[in-house]
Amino acid sequence: MQRRFSLEWFELFISKTLLSANLNHAVITANFVRDSIQKAAEEKDRIRLELLQEMFTASNEEGMRVSVQRYQLLLIHLLDELHNQEIKDTGNQLFRKLCYYLRECLKELLALIENHFTRYFDLEQKVPESYLSICRKEISQEIDELENRFYSHKQDAKLVQILINHIRAFIANSRVQLTYRDFMYLKDSWGELLHSRIYGKQGRSFPLLVELLIRINYNSPMFANYFIQDYMGALLSKAGTVDEKMGIIHRLKSRVKEVNRLPNLRMLPGYPDIEDQIAEMLQEELSFLQSTGSNPVGAETAPSDYKVQTTLPVPLLAATIRVFKDSGVILNTNIKKLLEFISANYSSMKQENISYTHLHSSYYEIDQRNKDRLYDMLMQLAKECRKL
Repeated sequence: MQRRFSLEWFELFISKTLLSANLNHAVITANFVRDSIQKAAEEKDRIRLELLQEMFTASNEEGMRVSVQRYQLLLIHLLDELHNQEIKDTGNQLFRKLCYYLRECLKELLALIENHFTRYFDLEQKVPESYLSICRKEISQEIDELENRFYSHKQDAKLVQILINHIRAFIANSRVQLTYRDFMYLKDSWGELLHSRIYGKQGRSFPLLVELLIRINYNSPMFANYFIQDYMGALLSKAGTVDEKMGIIHRLKSRVKEVNRLPNLRMLPGYPDIEDQIAEMLQEELSFLQSTGSNPVGAETAPSDYKVQTTLPVPLLAATIRVFKDSGVILNTNIKKLLEFISANYSSMKQENISYTHLHSSYYEIDQRNKDRLYDMLMQLAKECRKL
């Protein structure tokens, strides 16, 4: 048989033979399954040799990259087609056995190019649906135990729920697609959450879960805001003087840097590392305390450039911009440039210079407290409007 491409047998078998068999289980006999498994194994070995030969005879780097990514794309497509057939199955054990062996053959080929041609493997390509399905099942079986473990270590319930709710959302939403880069983060970070060596660590500088999330670079703005508003806020509330508060912030900055982060991990590629987000927000607080400690009450500091001075904290300013944007009052479509302009030309209640990172994270993560504060402010503005 003359093949148009190396994976043609798998393509035809999954899209035609297997589809027909799934509609008529009478044809799925033990002999059919045995013969199909034997043929799949032969095809897998043949493709493996062809694949390696093609890779090593590529004339240049670009040719190698194109070959690897072509195989990667085709194998992912076939695994997804096979997964779609499996989820339509009504419970035929022979059919499931056949699907399992077909999937293992395709996974072995995909793992071959992923592990031996890593340099050319496209990490931005979507991961096969079957990988995610298995991952969701495994995580769903372990998440309750992990949640109880955090509570047994007396971790803050608010932070526990930020993490657990995020994970449960992934389990529940089967439509979410992940890239290989995202999937690698998920596997590595989940393994760390379950089995980290810091569970047995003595003399911890941070609460267990705070250190874990910094360690896996859980760079969600929700965690950054929790660290500043809840964790740091609770520490500062116990300090009596400005100097004591500044000392706490300096110690926090040092301790964040000392956390031994796992290499090459970042949950959200579009956001700075969690260490950088926290450091920038700590510096904001430090600058505010320094200004209040050095200036008499009521004194104004002349800005170096003209800015719109507001009495709003950054989260409330961000929420105000969000309402204006979502309601159509602000027409700018480039949110990044809009927030950069606001951070450069507005001041907040605490800071003459607003952090873009803080403003950006607050724009997308508006908690109930700031929603209530925004509502109260808008009601007050409505009253002022009547006086005009």
